[in-house]
Amino acid sequence: MYDIIYIGGGLNYAGAIVAAKQGLKVALIERSLDQLGGVCLHKGCIPSKMFLHYAETIRQSKESLFDGDLVLDMQKLTAQKEKLIVSAAKAVKAQCSQVELIEGAGRIVAPHQVKAGEKVYEAEYIVIGTGSSPFIPEKIAYDGKYIITSDEVLQLQELPKEIAIYGDGAIGLEMASFFASAGTTVTLISRKDTLLKNAHPLIQSTMEKEIEQLDITYLKDHPVAEAKQTDRGGTYPF
Repeated sequence: MYDIIYIGGGLNYAGAIVAAKQGLKVALIERSLDQLGGVCLHKGCIPSKMFLHYAETIRQSKESLFDGDLVLDMQKLTAQKEKLIVSAAKAVKAQCSQVELIEGAGRIVAPHQVKAGEKVYEAEYIVIGTGSSPFIPEKIAYDGKYIITSDEVLQLQELPKEIAIYGDGAIGLEMASFFASAGTTVTLISRKDTLLKNAHPLIQSTMEKEIEQLDITYLKDHPVAEAKQTDRGGTYPF
């Protein structure tokens, strides 16, 4: 019998660590313990900020004070990213020393009961934090090669000459900023008529200025009706 069982090893791990340090008996159930730390560590915040850092270096090198052209080596960047993730994942696991880590798909089967594999675990409280996955709109033929998500961006071995990014949320803006700063021609497509619609107007106007400075083509109110692979890559009629 545990005090708390956490389902999902993303940001849930932070709560599990704090609870365990307070003397509670805690278990954390994660589908794959190799992914402990979740999207943020493996496919989100940490690697994306690393990508943005080096892309910004490329952008700054284009200022008039510098001569010559720098090119971002994606193979070296992705290899460096993997080293960073491995190191950070080890640190996360070390912090979970007082938490019982259980590998498996956790499923609530009854009040206070979670099943993982063939075993049922009991707890006074259950915290669900099962993470997220990329949303792919209907009629977009995702193939992981020409039509990709941010997951595949972090595995690219070379920069594309051109890319269209659908969605102007936090992830879309990060990806657009990364590619544009690195030298790729970027089109940012939004089905809305306002950038960051729920943000403060000052943030909206500032972001629009940044997009303009990066030479990103921003298409407002352009919902994508369909996207599919062709001989030239991905195409998207509006």
